[in-house]
Amino acid sequence: MATFFHMLLPGLLALLLPHVAVRSLATGELADIPEDLEDDECTATAGDGDYCALVALQRRSLRSSGRTSPAVAEDSEGGIDRKTGAYHIPKDRPLKILFVGNSFTYGPPPADREDKRTLNNLPRFFKLIAESLGDEVMQEEDTIGGCTLQMHRPSYNPEACGDPEMCQPIDLPRVNSSSRCTIPSGIRLRPTYSPCPQKLMRQEDGAWDVIVLQEQSYLPTMQAARDVMYHSTVEEFAAVTNSLESHVRRHRPLIALYMTWPYLNGNPGRRPGRTEMGCWPVGSPLHLAHLSGGARKWSAKINSAPCQGYALAQGAASGLQHGGDVVVPAGFAWLVARGSPEIPSSC
Repeated sequence: MATFFHMLLPGLLALLLPHVAVRSLATGELADIPEDLEDDECTATAGDGDYCALVALQRRSLRSSGRTSPAVAEDSEGGIDRKTGAYHIPKDRPLKILFVGNSFTYGPPPADREDKRTLNNLPRFFKLIAESLGDEVMQEEDTIGGCTLQMHRPSYNPEACGDPEMCQPIDLPRVNSSSRCTIPSGIRLRPTYSPCPQKLMRQEDGAWDVIVLQEQSYLPTMQAARDVMYHSTVEEFAAVTNSLESHVRRHRPLIALYMTWPYLNGNPGRRPGRTEMGCWPVGSPLHLAHLSGGARKWSAKINSAPCQGYALAQGAASGLQHGGDVVVPAGFAWLVARGSPEIPSSC
């Protein structure tokens, strides 16, 4: 299991930890990506080419939105400088990071669960790897298995909600009733979840430096779903976090868009179908696939692992034009680790 996450995390570590340059996901060694790199110098082949392609994709998205990649510096106050856009690593204190997502993120499970080895443990692994490199981390999570980021939005999860038609209180092994957390009504809860959308605004241990947003595993591959759910959600997180303590803090949290990985063999023959109850409030996946060109066209986009990875990368990177600051290329790390073939032109 540790090997699994060592393959998964280099992109996140490269973007968020101090004194670490851009890491080559193919070799694990430090590699500087030149700022004057032209998009046509990147290829879609396995190895460095996959990472290079994402760098180019991220730059194109940033350029089209009139922004640049955040520079990195150290400061007593972490986060993104509201005026210059530079990212500041917190100095002389832990990095405070909030992970928002689903089962691609959540963990650790309760110690007495028999299936604890089958569950992801991203926040904890991130902390352990960071601290092994000499960097302190204070991590929290807000996770609901199988759900979309839409259901974590601040506007869906007001503090002290007492209306049972709007919200349901949380009392689970990992988040008990004393936490006073709620989520929207209608979502089925399981013991492995760790849901508390109110953590975003509470900032009980001080202002967040980084907020990682991990979308449902195939939503970013649907254009209509991106338009009506993903983009507006990233925009809301960006707007809300930009306003947090803006009267006393020069910086705001960095919004990191976490690109998930394709399934081992893609999704051959899959059609949009069953979803977690209450997690798709603005339309079913089948309806959104129809609006994106039809279920058959969507299935062709995710038929193989390379095509699915390419679609996920495009979807994740589109959030850079809606308030995201960086893409965390975990999906490409997986493709490189597997020795993925070239991305077909048909994708």
